[in-house]
Amino acid sequence: MVKCGSDLEAVCQIHENLSKENVSQTVCLDLVPSEDISLVDLVHSDHEELRKVVLALGHLVSEMDFLVEEGRSFYYPLLYYSEGVDEKALQAGEGHACAGRMVETLQKLLSYVNYCYKVIKNMVGQLSRLYCSSDAGPKYFEIGETHFKIIFERMGCVLSILVNLDSIINRNNLLREHVAQLQHVVRSIQHNASNFDTTPEDLRLLDLSLDEITEKTLSGTLFLRCMNQSFPTSNNKVLLDEISANVKGFLEELSFRLDKEGERDNYENMQKFLNIVCLFVLHAHIGLKVDNRQLKTILDVAKNSIMVVPLVGSCLWFPDQFLSLYLPRGDRAVDSKMLESVGSARFQYVRQRSQQLTKDLQMWNTKIVLWLSRLSGQHVNSQEELTNQCCLVLQGLRYVAKLSGVVRLILNLHLAIQPVISKGTVMAAFQTFELIKTLQKAIEKQLTDYPQAWMHLQQQLRRSVSDVVQLAAKRLASEKSSKKRPRKTVSAALALAQRVLKGPCTSSRVSTARISLAIACTAFQDEELSLLAHRLQKMELLSVGIRHRLSYLADCEVFYWHKSLLNTYLPEARERRFESSRIGQTLMAVMDCEAALASVKHLANPCQLVEGHQKFIRRALDVHILEPLCASVETELRIQSHAHLHPTPRNPFKESPCLSQALGDLPLGRHEQLSVPHRVEHYLGQTFYNLAALASHDWRKYGQMRLLAGLAFNLKPLPDRLPSQTLEQGLDVLEIMRNIHLFVARFGYNLNNQFFVEQSSTSKHLSTIGIKHAANSIRTHGSGVVNTAVNFTYQFLRKKFFVFSQFLYDEHIKSRLMKDARYLRELSQGKDSALRYPYERAEKFHRGIRKLGLNSIGLSYLDQFRVLITHLGNALGYVRMLRSGSIHCSAESCAPVPDLAELVYLNETGLDHQLGSSATLDKVLDDLAQNLSESSDYFKLLVDVFRPFFRDPRHSHLRHFYVIVPPLTVNYVEHIVTCKEKLMKKNKQETCTFTDDGLAMGLAYCLSVLDQWKDFDALQWFSSVREFFERERKMAGLQSQASQDTLSLTLHRLETYRQEFDLLFYNLNSARIFFRHERPVIPASSI
Repeated sequence: MVKCGSDLEAVCQIHENLSKENVSQTVCLDLVPSEDISLVDLVHSDHEELRKVVLALGHLVSEMDFLVEEGRSFYYPLLYYSEGVDEKALQAGEGHACAGRMVETLQKLLSYVNYCYKVIKNMVGQLSRLYCSSDAGPKYFEIGETHFKIIFERMGCVLSILVNLDSIINRNNLLREHVAQLQHVVRSIQHNASNFDTTPEDLRLLDLSLDEITEKTLSGTLFLRCMNQSFPTSNNKVLLDEISANVKGFLEELSFRLDKEGERDNYENMQKFLNIVCLFVLHAHIGLKVDNRQLKTILDVAKNSIMVVPLVGSCLWFPDQFLSLYLPRGDRAVDSKMLESVGSARFQYVRQRSQQLTKDLQMWNTKIVLWLSRLSGQHVNSQEELTNQCCLVLQGLRYVAKLSGVVRLILNLHLAIQPVISKGTVMAAFQTFELIKTLQKAIEKQLTDYPQAWMHLQQQLRRSVSDVVQLAAKRLASEKSSKKRPRKTVSAALALAQRVLKGPCTSSRVSTARISLAIACTAFQDEELSLLAHRLQKMELLSVGIRHRLSYLADCEVFYWHKSLLNTYLPEARERRFESSRIGQTLMAVMDCEAALASVKHLANPCQLVEGHQKFIRRALDVHILEPLCASVETELRIQSHAHLHPTPRNPFKESPCLSQALGDLPLGRHEQLSVPHRVEHYLGQTFYNLAALASHDWRKYGQMRLLAGLAFNLKPLPDRLPSQTLEQGLDVLEIMRNIHLFVARFGYNLNNQFFVEQSSTSKHLSTIGIKHAANSIRTHGSGVVNTAVNFTYQFLRKKFFVFSQFLYDEHIKSRLMKDARYLRELSQGKDSALRYPYERAEKFHRGIRKLGLNSIGLSYLDQFRVLITHLGNALGYVRMLRSGSIHCSAESCAPVPDLAELVYLNETGLDHQLGSSATLDKVLDDLAQNLSESSDYFKLLVDVFRPFFRDPRHSHLRHFYVIVPPLTVNYVEHIVTCKEKLMKKNKQETCTFTDDGLAMGLAYCLSVLDQWKDFDALQWFSSVREFFERERKMAGLQSQASQDTLSLTLHRLETYRQEFDLLFYNLNSARIFFRHERPVIPASSI
């Protein structure tokens, strides 16, 4: 609040100091004049009758102003009733609870409506005593040709509030239903009132109150009840003529405004038309007849200019329907053809206005850009420039009123009579919201930057009006007395007006001045009357407050009822590459309903309705703006980081949007901002981290993309902080773990050197994986990955053992194994105690299985079983390599530690105990020592977990597995010899390898799980193999008929096979060591 003419320099200094601070919210100065003086003290005159009349009328005017503001406070609790309540909650009995929370508001509404009735009735009664004929007796006060325009304006405003309340109540049937449910509950618990901590008398009074609320308030007849009052007029023709004259004057003034370009959509003109029609209906009810001429004028305006008036929210007021409902005998007073023509004109208007809106926006853009340039381009140094600034702000208010009327009208009309709305109309409506908020922001900035301009304007207006009044007083003093112009009364009215105008432009002073000047209207000429009306209108606006009027006109609360259109606007705004500032202005309009949502009464916590609306806005922004924006930024960074590859040229106008303009903050409320750069930075940081963790070899490329994000878009994604990588990273253990079934099939295992080599590849290189690669991966992902890999291996072994069991259960295989087992049993019972499984029998077994058939790639059943055992061994080799890599990684980490065996715990020495770093270091060293010394025998765990399962009697068919081991070794030796021979050929189209120790690992593991090592050792298989090859070698030397070349080839083949069997024997015994509870038995004769 700034007092008139006082402390202005101090206020300017405060604003200048605040502007230097870095504040996020705009500091607003309230420029509404106010003073601590009552109306009785303000209205002081020697003319007692004049003082009483002005005091009574001024008090009623202030009361009507209060009723207008008070009535608007009931809009949103009634309008938003049932919003935010789930249907299931309503079905569960939440309806009467919501109505119970509304009882206090409904009681206040009932009291408010009754008081409105009294004020209107009192106002009509006061006017009937002023406007009366001489036949009714002596007049208390002679008013002559006085027209109290301000009184009828305020009466129209109060009546329009009742119309708004009726419209809101009539569209909310759920409130009436819930109040009825509440009344039923109140009546049902009257007999058990003590159980609910109340008394039957209180419940009875509440029941009566609900009856009165339902009858007088929720019936939707507030305006009609006001019209049906018994007004104290006694057929006062003078008063009726006065009301009719004022209605006629208002209509002429409105018609003159509507003839100007762009005034048909002015929201203020629409509200004035509503007030005029309400006054016309009041005149018809008081006089019990309808003025057909004025009715025709009103219908012409409704047909040609104002077909509909937007009320609060999505409510609409149709003048033709209103007149037919509320006029006395309205169905006969209003012609049905005229009603049809107004309805068709309304439908035609909304269609044409929707099509024309996009073109009109181009004109509005030009006007507003010019207005903004003029507003910001002036240097305020003189009184004339201050006046120009104020005129520009008032012009901006008119722009806001016009744009607000357009967007409210089009959106609500589409919702009411034409539900289909085009995308172009939606975009035009949102651009109108954007212009409204742009104007509002510019006007608020001007109000804050130049508060002295409005003080100057107030003084200028008061001085101008005072000069006109003073000139009229001098002219009156020089004239002779006349009956038509009583000098005493007029002089007293002029003196009162001059006295009132000596203070600030408060609402009470302005209304008193208007009443006084209306009484003294005969002292002015026509030009002076028009000048006074124009000046007093501006003073009245200043008394209400520019900011208050601006917030009322620029309130975009109507968007809440059309919020689904946001899902149409945001994608289109992204396609049209709207700047974030434009989208931010639109979001400010979208969030205007927050104050209305926070004023609801039917919810226990009204904030949940605001939070739900914000959640809807956030979701729409995430889906239509942020997620596509993040993806676009990522794509742009990838394209720029691969620019050296010379990608296909792009169209910069279509494929390369200007992303930097979209990286701005967006408002999500009065005190909340959505930082788009932070969201994009978070997305990029998360994406780069995840991708770098999965594909560690690309870490450098993602680092380059981080640098590009900072250079191109001023973004700073968080660094991934992943452990350092090496050039020999190899395949990642996590990738192997997830695809272990593919890994064991594509790679061959070398037992002695602990590495895997790819068996075949489409490229010229084969991939290898060793301990160093495993250590690098463990350093990246942590030592916990080893336990996870063992769990994955266990799941893999379970699936493979199922196939393993099915193979041995097959009748062809089981019968042959039982036959060989019986042979071995008979052989052991013979005289020769040195039992040896003959090589010839194993060879026969191998050939017999091959006769059973081959698959599509030429593998026999025994070949497939050998592959299965190899896969098992490769999986176990993978676990062994991870364990070795873990120890290797821990050893490298312990390199700076002098001696892990004799650690000195710093925490026990008392050093650095305050920072806690010593305790952390001690824990790290303990973990490293444990990793190096701990012997986690994963093989023993994998053996013990399956051994009880296979010892079950249901798996008795597995007890002869050791019998199939000799044929398997024969099959393996043939396979490995064939693979090594293919290495020497040029065309290596088939699989070829030089190592495949997975079979040895698999056999050792299966024999350990089935506990058949003793049975296998009893076969003395490898001794039998050595004897067989010695015998074959001697027989080949005795064949003298064979040529020397054939003999050499035979001996070479026998030596090759013998070496492979020896190598398999060594690998099998080496693998047997891993299962420590089994001691390898090495026959002396085989060494």
